[in-house]
Amino acid sequence: MRAWKLTALVALLGMPLMLSLSAPSQARDRERTEAEDEEREEAFEDYTAALDSGNKAAAADALTAMIDDDELEEWHGEAWALMGDLMVNLQLPYSALAAYRQALSADPDTMEAVGKKALDLGDSVGDSAYLSSVFAANVGLAASSDQRSRVAWLGAREAYRQGELATALAALTMVESGSEVYGSSQLMKGVVLSQQSRHSDALPPLLTAASIAETAGDQEMLTLTNLNVARAYYAMGVTTYDREGLGAAAGSFARASEYYSYVPRESHLWPQAQFERAWTHYRLEDLSGALGYLQTHVSPFFTDWYFPEAKMMRIYALFLLCKFPEASDQVEDFKLHYNPVRDEVAPLLMSMGDQAVYADVVAYTRGGEHRLPEMFLRDYKNDERLLATLAAVASADDELQRLASVASSDFSEPIGALIQDRRQELIEREGARMKARMEAMIDDVDGWLQDTDILKLDMLKFETRLYEQAAVTGGFEDPRALARRKLRRAPNQLAWAYEGEHWADELGYYQIDAKPECPASMQAGGN
Repeated sequence: MRAWKLTALVALLGMPLMLSLSAPSQARDRERTEAEDEEREEAFEDYTAALDSGNKAAAADALTAMIDDDELEEWHGEAWALMGDLMVNLQLPYSALAAYRQALSADPDTMEAVGKKALDLGDSVGDSAYLSSVFAANVGLAASSDQRSRVAWLGAREAYRQGELATALAALTMVESGSEVYGSSQLMKGVVLSQQSRHSDALPPLLTAASIAETAGDQEMLTLTNLNVARAYYAMGVTTYDREGLGAAAGSFARASEYYSYVPRESHLWPQAQFERAWTHYRLEDLSGALGYLQTHVSPFFTDWYFPEAKMMRIYALFLLCKFPEASDQVEDFKLHYNPVRDEVAPLLMSMGDQAVYADVVAYTRGGEHRLPEMFLRDYKNDERLLATLAAVASADDELQRLASVASSDFSEPIGALIQDRRQELIEREGARMKARMEAMIDDVDGWLQDTDILKLDMLKFETRLYEQAAVTGGFEDPRALARRKLRRAPNQLAWAYEGEHWADELGYYQIDAKPECPASMQAGGN
């Protein structure tokens, strides 16, 4: 009993002691808050006065002076956020976007105040990618679930552009299923997983993206997703083939061919899908099927398209079928076509900077004169990144002209500099991407041209062996028709022998019945 009383007494005595200790602490916190409020009020005094008088331009000038003052650095994030609000009121959307981005860079805690406004502005001016880098560093600060999903999506895109696949994948997990960007995020997730060689893991998000696109009636996204599903199946087949052989891989190759067939003929991706589909049949050792799909790419309609690998695959298929004269003719045709391309483009690219390449591509897409051959430029007519860049550059140019009309205001110079820097960054980034891709294309052409010399030697050696064997045995063995295909046609169809003619409406519907001319004992090994 005594112990209980003692404990209670100590507790009772301690209570007023604790209260007396906390009172000064609370007072100090209150004084600190009041001091900070006074400092803030003093820092924003000129801005507040200008805003109260209704002079928004003067208010923006006051914020510019604050931002230039290093002693007021702790208020720079808020100043940029307020600058963004003023730019919106002054109907300068790109300027507002630049200001909000500066706010997020200076003080990530401004995310709650400016995050959604910045996202909406990015969409409206066509440059949401401008926010990617700051969002990539501050994904977790988004206020709402929808905002968090959009921020995560932009952060993932930036990480992917930088080659940081693990970071991109982590950001994509934060995109919620109800978000408007969920379908796009699933498509990117599948692509990232495929690039990590996790092809079977890539299929579920890709198929989810395809389902969302189909439900929404988004044919372009559905086509792109089906193409990537096909690529995932193909890569799975290659991995299985290398480990277990064709029998185990055949199912994956067949599924890849099926999904390649879902790319519609009117899509700009159709020629690429046809080429890749030919690879699946080449892997299946269906050389006639591969030649049928590749017949499109050797037609006159595709003379100015870049498909050197398609031509080389066709040559290898003819070689494996022991059709040496035709394969030899195709080798010479390849060299005749691509030697001038390499000799022209390689030095031209060396002489052109990133901006010059960008300007050449833009001129081509707008129907103007260009220096580079069309086969290196054609794909950019439908290139999503270039189209987004063109829209953003146009918005930036419009904004710079409008800022020029208020050049007397102090805020116009720093805001204009931000937009000018962004415009230059977009052009240089796109130009560097395009030039790097074109240089890779030239390297590939050079590699294929070197392979043609090796292939000619291989054909000569193989043909020599064929005749040596015939000299010993007294004659050629019967050809082994491994690739013989039985043609079937409906009663309402006609068929006639191919005699070199090409019709545009037949592209993609060719059937080649190419019987191998190899004796059974000299069957060339396929890939």
